[in-house]
Amino acid sequence: MPANAPELTYPFQPPEARQSLEVAPGVRWIRLPLPFRLDHINVWAIDDGDGWVLVDTGLNSPQTVADWLALTAEGPLARPLKGVYATHMHPDHLGLAGWFTRRAGVPLSMSRIEYLTCRVLHADTNREAPPDGVRFYQRAGWPEAAIETYRSRFGGFGKFIHALPDSFRRCTTARSCAGAGARGA
Repeated sequence: MPANAPELTYPFQPPEARQSLEVAPGVRWIRLPLPFRLDHINVWAIDDGDGWVLVDTGLNSPQTVADWLALTAEGPLARPLKGVYATHMHPDHLGLAGWFTRRAGVPLSMSRIEYLTCRVLHADTNREAPPDGVRFYQRAGWPEAAIETYRSRFGGFGKFIHALPDSFRRCTTARSCAGAGARGA
């Protein structure tokens, strides 16, 4: 950085493990650990009057479940969960959505394409890479090392995702997501 560049200042320090931090009235920031190079994810709890809604959930892992159990046992999140919103289908954002929706009996709200893609990828969990897929990438000119990576990683998506609920509330915009009725897939 240039010597005269302004220094960045942050209005908050990240919340401690198993803690939430109010960053605006009714909006709580939660940081959950990840076992990857990117070692955390930020998720949000939003006050909904007599309960709260969750925006993203963290990975489906024993560590994340333990963190959520601690977060919801006492304090500001020890109130009824009213809903789960998934911003997109990456496992660190959606991993525990199914766990929360079943546990609390609340709806999952997300876009249709993200929900359906996640269901398909989850269905491939623990499957071997399909021969048609391998042939496709070979014809596309992938080197053998890339093909082996494809083979070794295929079917791994669902290992970090709790099974999604059978239905969801479709969001096409932030406004439609906030006002989603009982629409399903």
